[in-house]
Amino acid sequence: MIFAATPVAPRQTLGALADYGMSATTGFVPAADPLITAPDWFAAWDDAAQELAALIRMRRVRQAIRALPPIDVGRLATPPEQERVFLALSVLTKARVWGDVEPDFHSPAKLAGPICRLAAVLGREPFVSHASMTLQNWRRVEHGGPVSADKAALRLGLPDGSDETWFFSATLGVEILGAPLIAASADAVRHADAGDLAGLMRALSRLAEGLPTLIVALERMREWCDPPVFFYRMRPFLAAWPEPGAVYEGVSPDPVVLAGGSAGQSSLTQTFNAVLGLRHEGRAAVFLCEMRNYRPILHRAFVQDLAAASQVRHHGIRAMTSRGSPLTRPSNSATSSGAGISNPASITSSSPRARWPASGPGGRPLPICCERPVLARRKVRWAGPVRHDRAA
Repeated sequence: MIFAATPVAPRQTLGALADYGMSATTGFVPAADPLITAPDWFAAWDDAAQELAALIRMRRVRQAIRALPPIDVGRLATPPEQERVFLALSVLTKARVWGDVEPDFHSPAKLAGPICRLAAVLGREPFVSHASMTLQNWRRVEHGGPVSADKAALRLGLPDGSDETWFFSATLGVEILGAPLIAASADAVRHADAGDLAGLMRALSRLAEGLPTLIVALERMREWCDPPVFFYRMRPFLAAWPEPGAVYEGVSPDPVVLAGGSAGQSSLTQTFNAVLGLRHEGRAAVFLCEMRNYRPILHRAFVQDLAAASQVRHHGIRAMTSRGSPLTRPSNSATSSGAGISNPASITSSSPRARWPASGPGGRPLPICCERPVLARRKVRWAGPVRHDRAA
């Protein structure tokens, strides 16, 4: 199931950040705060999404969804409204599968139809992802000044304890801190294209100095997110649709396998691959390619255009073969730091758990949602009914 945009050839010149729905101060995080409230006609569904933690504890998620009225997401008029409703439908979809004693890999038509229709509009999978749970799922707890991990709270959660909410708040903090590095990446591409080696050196120096701060921000995850809580209480609700897949009733009779939550769904890490010309091979390459379908359309376009337009690697290689080139040190430093933060293995090892346990509490076998993850393998490929043309 890929509700992705119609492929568009990458641009040979990089557009402005605003062309991709981004800003120099917030990066991939929306510059305007996400909507707090949903449309009135969606109130019953939104109430259920707000009460998910309690419904999960009572094992009443499926019963609550059965009682909800039909909805028409075609009434949504703006992208912020679409994102707000998509977030609620995404967490309800996840909770319905995993929120009882045994998983049920069937999404009823009243839920499957609306989320798949919105997924087609947004060009993403009908599923919880980084774009919804992190980029679009925050509210300010302190007004005034820039948003940060310490000044934001989660709007919708699954389990909603402090560990779970901090997991997403800390991830949001990494995205915000990465915004200046996105601007530096774009500057590096433009300077390289213009043959401005002095400007390129300054941009690469900004990257080299800033990338380590992202690792420090990521390590803050452990301040309030306890590894056992993450693994046993939270991770099940971020899990994949494993083989043979889940059925979206009323949309298609064929089950679909989708990947679980991953930092590989963040466009931030892939920005550094694109600007520095880094390439992954084997399973890592397959994994990162798979994750594109979970990212917003314009963010995918930015990374694609950045990679197509970047001549940074070309200038870096030339610097390494030219004794005394001032580009050598910043190029090597930025490449080393960028490779470290964008490596899927590094992303995985930076999660709140230290090791993947072989069994659950008391030596019991792990439930299916906690088994070691594998890459999603699709059995069907569904084309979304809406054509998506990105900003020029």
